[in-house]
Amino acid sequence: METKLNAEKCGRVKSRLKYDGCFMVEPVRRKGGLALMWDGEFNVEVLNYSLRHISVWVIDVVGKKKWLLIGFYGEPEANKREEAWRLLADLKPEGNIGWCVIGDFNEILSQDEKIGGCLRQERLMDSFREALESGGLFDLGWRGDKYTWSSKRGWKGSRQFIYEASWALEEDCEGVLKKAWNFQRLNRTNLLEVQSFMESSRGALSRWSRHLEVERGKKLGEKTKRLKWLQAEENGNNAGYIKKIQEIGVLLDKEDLKWRQRAKRNWYQFGDRNTKFFHACASQRRKKNQITQVIDDQNHSFTRPEEVEGAFRSYFENIFTSSQPNTEDIEDCLRDLESRVTSGMNEKLTRAYNRIEVEEMLANRLKSVLTDIISPNQSAFMPERLITDNIMVAYEVMHSMKVRKKGGQRNMAIKIDMSKAYDRIEWVFLEKIMRKMGFNSKCIDMIMKCVSIVSYSILLNGKPGQKIFPSRGLRQGDPLSPYLFILCAEGLSSMLNSSDREGDTRGVAVVRGGTRVNHLLFADDCMLFGRARLDEWLKIQRILSRYEKASGKFLNRDKTTIFFSSNTKTEDKRDVLAAGRATVRGNFERYLGLPTMVGRPKYNTFKCIKERVWQRINNWKNGYLSSAGKEILIKAVLQAIPTYTMSVFKLPKRLC
Repeated sequence: METKLNAEKCGRVKSRLKYDGCFMVEPVRRKGGLALMWDGEFNVEVLNYSLRHISVWVIDVVGKKKWLLIGFYGEPEANKREEAWRLLADLKPEGNIGWCVIGDFNEILSQDEKIGGCLRQERLMDSFREALESGGLFDLGWRGDKYTWSSKRGWKGSRQFIYEASWALEEDCEGVLKKAWNFQRLNRTNLLEVQSFMESSRGALSRWSRHLEVERGKKLGEKTKRLKWLQAEENGNNAGYIKKIQEIGVLLDKEDLKWRQRAKRNWYQFGDRNTKFFHACASQRRKKNQITQVIDDQNHSFTRPEEVEGAFRSYFENIFTSSQPNTEDIEDCLRDLESRVTSGMNEKLTRAYNRIEVEEMLANRLKSVLTDIISPNQSAFMPERLITDNIMVAYEVMHSMKVRKKGGQRNMAIKIDMSKAYDRIEWVFLEKIMRKMGFNSKCIDMIMKCVSIVSYSILLNGKPGQKIFPSRGLRQGDPLSPYLFILCAEGLSSMLNSSDREGDTRGVAVVRGGTRVNHLLFADDCMLFGRARLDEWLKIQRILSRYEKASGKFLNRDKTTIFFSSNTKTEDKRDVLAAGRATVRGNFERYLGLPTMVGRPKYNTFKCIKERVWQRINNWKNGYLSSAGKEILIKAVLQAIPTYTMSVFKLPKRLC
């Protein structure tokens, strides 16, 4: 960025920051000015400079490696931006010499890199992208706040136990686990004892694997070196030795699997071996996932590791501690909920099962009966119901509200957001709603045991902290949790549908005499429809308040938005928004990741797809991919980005 500092002031900054070297470009009057400072770890040789850049060679004192560093200041005026990109192209070093460009480019790559103001012109961003592509440059991302650059350092601690997928390829792994089973002599029908066995297995695997990685690396290096020597001296006598030593492929498979697991790149499941790519991804994740400071709700700052852990533990203990809802509030919430589970369904849910796999078994059985017991307003996790069903219904209803210029029926759409929806579910509410819907006691007891036998610990910079024993909440990642969550959402659906039937609230019909839609649910995403009147908004608020008290969920008013039909009077809008207290006012642009309104300039609505594809292609990690890996990137990732949108909307030709 421009410093606007003369030599004297720049020297004072250098002394204050305790740098060893400094090179500066003087400002012109009160504009411009550049400065590059460095410490004694590197030798720096200035190559050239201008009012817009400083180009230096950076030489490692130890390894004598040399690379080019450019401090760059982009042209502030948009009409001169092309000149800046031509300068950047001229600064690119010849050959395979590495180079890095830092500074202020005065341009962005996509719209999500700025907040507020007018949208950046597409042609300006395209020019910047082309400049980076021609120079082989990649955006390395950021650390800390997206809009405030900072450099932070983490702290080290003992590591969490993580099962290595590559252990399954070791012959001794099965024996280690069998020994742990036999030593414990557990009753495998007791879930608590099975949990104890898992702890024992963890200790056994940790002790066994302690020297495994070192031996594997040493063996891999020795065999690779031996194989290269034999291939160089290949003749009829050593062909047998070469064939025997080619078991090195098994060691490479283990190494490849190790870095796949750390990289967390699920899309790259097939293709050739590419450990370098996974190693780069894992290294980047390790550097990025470091927390050195937190600020709590009282604006207190914590930096020591034990203080940071304590702040996190206090926060999550508060979330996972039950609010002890009273029976009257729960019964009031479930008053209109009907019994829907038949005796045949209960028999299906409680037939003989393997206790070790009880959660997965219950999830599969519960999934098979959900269609018959969950209201049609819910589309998440349901067989034969799609996310696109909700999107198309919401789009049609919103479109009808937008084009409605006349008429007495004035409507509003309310998009609500439940804070920590999974974590706040009260167990007593879940149990009551299952009884009200007709689940028998045996089924309820099995489900509640799966829900309540849970503990958590805060994983901070790889170090697990003290255990937290919750008294409410559903465990995310559990196969049973999504289905239990939508069961709890039936409490809200029953109240909204009952209110619509009784005429207290009234949904929106796309055409006269058509079916009214009063709410849409997709897991914790909820959209409500009603008449744009103050009394109706107050009735909806009372329903939401009853649901909050009974279920433990908390309405996040900062993310709740309201959209009014075009024929709504200004005074009605003002009254509703004023009664909404902290509710965000205005329109909401997206629902379930897709736009709720598409105007005439469709390109502006969907150009974000093009930006997302470009960002995935121009990722520095992709440079480590082989040809097969790049092919899979295109097929598994890039083709999937527009597919979701194209399942609902027809994209403009200009976007292609």
